[in-house]
Amino acid sequence: MQPLKNSHDLSEENDAGHAPGRFAGAGFKSLQKLIEEKTGIFLSEHKKMLFTSRLNSRLKSLGLKSIDAYTQYLRYAPDAEGELARAVDCLTTHTTHFYREKHHFEFLNDVVFPHFLQEGEKNGVRRLAVWCAGCSTGEEVYTVAIATNTFWGQYPSWKIKIMATDISREILEVARAGIYPHSIKKNIPTPYLRSFFTEITSDGLRCLQVKPILENMISFEEHNLMDGSPSPFPFDIIFCRNVLIYMGKEAKKDILNTFHRALRDDGFLFLGHSESLIGLNNKFYPMGRTIYQKIPEA
Repeated sequence: MQPLKNSHDLSEENDAGHAPGRFAGAGFKSLQKLIEEKTGIFLSEHKKMLFTSRLNSRLKSLGLKSIDAYTQYLRYAPDAEGELARAVDCLTTHTTHFYREKHHFEFLNDVVFPHFLQEGEKNGVRRLAVWCAGCSTGEEVYTVAIATNTFWGQYPSWKIKIMATDISREILEVARAGIYPHSIKKNIPTPYLRSFFTEITSDGLRCLQVKPILENMISFEEHNLMDGSPSPFPFDIIFCRNVLIYMGKEAKKDILNTFHRALRDDGFLFLGHSESLIGLNNKFYPMGRTIYQKIPEA
C-alpha cells in the first residue's frame, strides 16, 4: 500500500463505486480489516449500512471522497489514532446509565469488598485498585465510585484507586465533565443524590453534576484495549461491560487474557449482561450472572 497522500490529493480521489456513501466490497473489506487489527472490533455485514451512513460525515469533514482514502488516512495520517477513535464511535453505541445491572453492585458490596477487606487487614496491604475498561460517558465508573466510597469511606487507612479508560478522547471528555440530564435521578438512590451530585443548569437545562468527592477518586485515561493493561500494577476488580460484544473472537480472547494477567490472583471480572466466556476463556470461575473470579495460573 502506498504512503498516505496529502489531504488535498486524497480529496480528489473519487473512483467509480467509491463515492461517499457507496462502500464497495473491496474498499469496505480493507477498512473492516484495519479496524479489527487496530481495535479488535469486528464490523459485521449486517452493521455495514448503519456504519457507512454514520461514517459519511467523517469523510465529508476530512474532505475525503473514497473509503480507500479514509482507510489510508487511518493508517498514515498524523491524527490517525484520534480518527480511529471517531470511527469506533460510528460503530458503537454509548447507551448506559447509573446502576445498570444492579446485581453487580450488590455483589460488590456484599461479597467482593468484604473479601478484600478481610484479606487486606490480614496481610497489611490496604489498597484497592479498580479498572473500568471501556468506560464510555462515565455512568458506570461513577456508580462504581459511589459504591466504593460508601463502603470504604469507613476505612480511611485504605488507599483506593479507580482507573477509567476508553479509546475515544471525546467520550472521555464527557465522562470527565460528569454532567448528566436531570432524568438520571430516577436510577440513583435518593441519599446518594444528595451526597454525590449537585443540581446545575447547563445550556439552559436542569442537570446533575457529580461532586468532586467522586471526581477525585477516578483517573480517566485514553486507552486501546488491544494495547494490554494500562497499568503495570495489578487490579483487584475489572469492569468491562458491553464492550466485548463488538469484538471479533480472537480479539475477545486476547482481551480476556489481558484481564487475567492484569488481575491479582483472587481478582474479580464483571462483564455485560449479554456477554459470556463460553468458548473463549477457561481462566475464570463463574461467581454469578456475568461475574467471574480469576483462577490463578498453576
